[in-house]
Amino acid sequence: MSRYDSLCLIISGCLIVSGCGVGSGDKTGGEGSSLDDAAIAAGVIVDPAALDLQGLYENDTGLGSDRFCAIRRDDGSYQVGLLAVFGANSQCEATGEASMAQGQVTMRLTDGEGKNSCILEARFDGAELQIAGIVEDDCASMCSPRASFAGVEIPLIDDSADAALRAKGRDIESLCKIETASAK
Repeated sequence: MSRYDSLCLIISGCLIVSGCGVGSGDKTGGEGSSLDDAAIAAGVIVDPAALDLQGLYENDTGLGSDRFCAIRRDDGSYQVGLLAVFGANSQCEATGEASMAQGQVTMRLTDGEGKNSCILEARFDGAELQIAGIVEDDCASMCSPRASFAGVEIPLIDDSADAALRAKGRDIESLCKIETASAK
């Protein structure tokens, strides 16, 4: 029996049990929790509580390479850097810090000079960082005209702190630096 067949049996069983009004005994997780638990146990979906943002993310868009780096700190927060490229002279670039809970990422970013700041929301599913389609107006100060962080998606290519340290920006030389980070 394949892994897919096993998962189908698990999910079918959970649907039958929940459809009959018989719960899993978990009064706090809601109706979908047993399905989620089964899918996590089968390895079909990533456990959101076990996600780690650390690493180097990169995507060649044909207009340039978007980059994101994250280095986990001792307190569980992350030092981050972000570059979104829209052509030779069009980009958004910033560094800062981030926190993550259940795949929801909140970044506090500043421009290369440390003068302007904004909050940026994103999702991380274990394989790709997906920035929200709507961003704060303050984030525009980190972008050239007609560029935006909105909707940028960047896949994880290496989950090590060493790889994150190699992330280069355009105007910001190193998007992530070791002096404020705790390498793994």
